[in-house]
Amino acid sequence: NSELRNCIITNCSATMRGGGAYLEGGRVVEFCYIHTCQATGVGVVQGYGGGACVDYDGQVGHSHITNCAARCGGGLSICHVPNEYPIAKRIEEHIAPIDTAAISYYYPFAAACVINNNTASAEAGGIYLAEGGTVNHCTVTANNCIGPDVTYYGRRHGRSGGIYIRNCGMIYNSVFWGNRCQTNNDIQFASVRQVKDSVQHKVFVYHCAFMNHDISDWTGVQKEVVFSLEKSNLPVKGSSGNFPCFFAPTVNPENWNDALPGAGVFVGMPADQFPGPRIWHLSSYSALDQKGVQVTDAVQDASQW
Repeated sequence: NSELRNCIITNCSATMRGGGAYLEGGRVVEFCYIHTCQATGVGVVQGYGGGACVDYDGQVGHSHITNCAARCGGGLSICHVPNEYPIAKRIEEHIAPIDTAAISYYYPFAAACVINNNTASAEAGGIYLAEGGTVNHCTVTANNCIGPDVTYYGRRHGRSGGIYIRNCGMIYNSVFWGNRCQTNNDIQFASVRQVKDSVQHKVFVYHCAFMNHDISDWTGVQKEVVFSLEKSNLPVKGSSGNFPCFFAPTVNPENWNDALPGAGVFVGMPADQFPGPRIWHLSSYSALDQKGVQVTDAVQDASQW
């Protein structure tokens, strides 16, 4: 397995999956800066992960994914669909045998990443999990889903600006705020369950915070210590609530929708002038302070970080 660390990946494009980085059945991307990449897709299929796509197994950690675009998962996509796995043909031909049954649905993961200012043309401006994958300690902000509210393959699209989970996936210790989805009231989280195997296919959300939590659809989601964030970054005089209090993501803390830049606004700007991940660090008085949890081996089916 190969490893990619301390690299800048920019101005790349793919038709199928992983505009900037494609992890096929394993491998590691860590401490990387991925920007201005795309995965276009073919009609209403493929186009997963504008910045990076983890396919069946692999990990993305401590990276910044920004200003990327895709059909599904503008910033990142994790796919764990056996019949869609590109290496499956090699397995059948005994070119590269692999014990696929030994890989948990939740084994591929992304950890400690900032994913912001990405765009999806169909679903999930930030992250798309297709039948598996784990997201831990990620900040997913200011992404945009511009897809229409349409249904194909039995699934409604255009539902989430932040993260979308198809059939199963896990989220821990993560923040979803300021993501846009015009067709669905700027919802940050959406999921769909299309399989009957409820034992193997589950959606877990633990110790996370979401803007518009109160109007999100949590049907079939197993969640614990999940709370709602205000639309304003900082409190104003006389206000109360759970404010994220990021260092400097907005010009006007009272109007996040107009102040947050969308994907594409940095076109033509030198990469070293892009807003960096440090603006998404939390102030000491943030409502998110001390809200995380240590993930241990006691958590069933958790990825092995």
